[in-house]
Amino acid sequence: MVQAMTPHQQRTRELEALRGVIADCEPHVNSATVPNSTVATIFERHTSELPAKSQLRGQLQRLAAELRRNPNDVVVGSRLRQIVVRLKQKDDVLGRAIDARDERLNQRR
Repeated sequence: MVQAMTPHQQRTRELEALRGVIADCEPHVNSATVPNSTVATIFERHTSELPAKSQLRGQLQRLAAELRRNPNDVVVGSRLRQIVVRLKQKDDVLGRAIDARDERLNQRR
């Protein structure tokens, strides 16, 4: 039986997944091109720990599926850099929200 996840636990898992995607993409951002299959694998690798109802999981799965439709195509390095920048922005916002909640919880103790 799968244990239900609290919203805070879900956000924490999403933050971990975002950071994993960023870390796995960063070595490729200065490449001229990256195979679609490589980027799809990165996205797929980080969805497994996310709950089914997670919006991030859905987004990563849709992106991976789109990339898999054209496995012989490539992602241009500059486009991958843009993706990483957006993911970092999302990471910052989510990280601040989690930190603020953790701080509130610590003040109650």
